[in-house]
Amino acid sequence: MTFAPHTVQISTTAGRIEGLARDETLTFRGIPYAEPPIESRRFRPPELLRGWDGTLDATRYGACAVQSPVPGREEFFGWLNNTAPQSEACLNLNIYAPAKSTDAVPVLVYLHGGAFAFGSSSATVLDGHALARTGKVMVVTVNHRLNIFGFLGTRRLFDTGVGTPNVGILDLVCALRWIKAHCGSFGGDPSRITIMGQSGGAGKVAMLMKSPMAKGLFHRAIIQSTATSFHLQSPNLMEEAFSRVTEKLGAHKTSVDTLLSLGSEAILKCGNDVVASYSGFDPFRPTADGTTLPETTWLSSEVPVLIGHTSGEANFYLFHQIRSGSLTQADILLRTCKFLKIGEDQGRHLLDAYAREFPKLSDALLFARVAGDHMFKLQSLSAADYLVDGGLDNVYAYKFSYCPSRSRPYIGAPHTIELPFVFGNLREAANLVEDPDDAKRISDAMMECWISFASTGSPSSEKLGNWPCFDRKSRNTMVFDRMSSVRMDPDAFERNAFSEVARYVPGSPMTFMSTG
Repeated sequence: MTFAPHTVQISTTAGRIEGLARDETLTFRGIPYAEPPIESRRFRPPELLRGWDGTLDATRYGACAVQSPVPGREEFFGWLNNTAPQSEACLNLNIYAPAKSTDAVPVLVYLHGGAFAFGSSSATVLDGHALARTGKVMVVTVNHRLNIFGFLGTRRLFDTGVGTPNVGILDLVCALRWIKAHCGSFGGDPSRITIMGQSGGAGKVAMLMKSPMAKGLFHRAIIQSTATSFHLQSPNLMEEAFSRVTEKLGAHKTSVDTLLSLGSEAILKCGNDVVASYSGFDPFRPTADGTTLPETTWLSSEVPVLIGHTSGEANFYLFHQIRSGSLTQADILLRTCKFLKIGEDQGRHLLDAYAREFPKLSDALLFARVAGDHMFKLQSLSAADYLVDGGLDNVYAYKFSYCPSRSRPYIGAPHTIELPFVFGNLREAANLVEDPDDAKRISDAMMECWISFASTGSPSSEKLGNWPCFDRKSRNTMVFDRMSSVRMDPDAFERNAFSEVARYVPGSPMTFMSTG
């Protein structure tokens, strides 16, 4: 039985706080973890907020980062939409905790997707209530600075003392410091913190794994559908992007003062104009700065990693075109060659190979598979190889192949589809799921695996049994489907098919979406 939420107050090491109690869970929203990065603090590193006076009202979501809208999700993927206002004062987090757990539970810290440019912790699919209701885990979702506000990582700003590179990543480090210091007040175990993210959030997890500033602040990592992997941007590119920012603002001599005085809408527009000047390539991304993100890689053999992807990533972006039947074979070849940056002969060869391997898929679905594999699957596979080659023994791989709408093949198993399953929020996918019992069984199994991983460092579970580690020889991978099981090297074809194709460069525009 579900009861209506009611307010509840508790005392924490940060101060007294009021949240919501429901179904044996406690929810606290919009908790500030740092001072607001506004006015003179714009572009500065975050300043940890240690506490507050009085009782903090944590019954509503805090503001998300300033960002441009992302249209076209409502039909199937509205669960990703922001439900909170935007503000530069966005350094806040949400906590979902069991109300009656007698022992400290592991902490899942989820970093939202949206590349490094958009997204929010208030997206409805990220509600951690169902996971917390198991009584076995605490969930934290985090907002931080994005796009030009979070990643104008230039030495010129740094030299002035006004800014420092990669403040969007430093925000996450600050949030982890706050969580480690205060999660015990909410029933969390500070010695079992797992960072977890999907898409852009997966890239943020990878960046935290690279940052020496985050060392010791987490103990496991979950990387879902990364397009970024462990790739760092050249500082020279950011210097060039900064020059374009000052040119757009007409502020060559007073760039710092101008950047501090303009309104947030003007700053965001300037950032968008700079992205457009690079033909859609986004330069406002994590940059190798030598401190927050060194060129060399820090990887701890004590941090287990769970990493995976879906089987139809690009269906998320192309489902309207696949459904309408508007893609011709000429379109498909042109877009394939443009996105992969290959010649027509190589493009035809690759598409023909996919057609032989997947004879039941339409031309449009084959194209979507090629695009999604290039942008996400190959990044995930190479990241897993990178981890084990670096000496990490406890890497666990998965593939989400469950297609909840068999009567609508254009949907498939798209990017983000695993989120309602992992979070136990299948109500958000009600217009996709055709067999609720089937979906519930898979969701329960995934929740159990993710909780087991957060608790022990291994995703093995009662429902699915032993989940062996990934290695170069076996490539053991848990495939989530109607009959979930561990399979050896389930993506061998894709890996071999792309062996002569250069890897996707993170931040590159998704040119597979049009022929323009």
